[in-house]
This record gives sequence, structure tokens and C-alpha cells, in this order.
Amino acid sequence: MTDQKKIDLTQLLKDRKWDELAPHVYEKLHEIARKVLLNRRYNTTLESRDLVNRAFEKLMDKTRIDWKDRVHFYSYAATVMRGILINYAKHRSTQKAGGGSRIYP
Repeated sequence: MTDQKKIDLTQLLKDRKWDELAPHVYEKLHEIARKVLLNRRYNTTLESRDLVNRAFEKLMDKTRIDWKDRVHFYSYAATVMRGILINYAKHRSTQKAGGGSRIYP
């Protein structure tokens, strides 16, 4: 709650008001990122803050998604975070193998 009024996150999602939405979803995205990073199969040096920032940028680019509600958004955010970590791991293994291709932006 902010200023004694309830924020309608679903409406902010549907309206794609990212600047207004960000402060209200950041804590939950951070929690999701910590859980995703606890999974040991992702050998990464990324911190949860970096993962949240990269995921939020990608989520803002998803203009074709018709957000149903906050659960839909958070579920998709977790999927995006896992994808970021997979790409990051691929990039790191390519670099360790001496490859010069750039997989991860």
C-alpha cells in the first residue's frame, strides 16, 4: 500500500506503466531472483540485483504479452530470469573454452 491507497498492479501491467509499477514489484522480483539463484545448477557470478535489473528490462520489451494478473507477471519473470542465467552460463563456458562468439548481451 502506498499513501493509504491500494495499487492495482494488474492495471499498471496492462497499461504498461513500468515507471509506476517498478517500485511495487521490485521486492517480489528480488525474492524470486534469490530463489532462482539458490538453484546450484546455475554457476553464476550474477547477484540478485543484477538479475532483477536485466529481467525487468526484458519484461518491459514484451509488448505482445497480455498480462492477466500479477501472478502471470511474476511467473513469467521467473522464466525470464532462468533464461538469463542459462545464457550467462553458455557465455561463460564459451569464454572459458576460448570461443569468441558473443551469446549474452
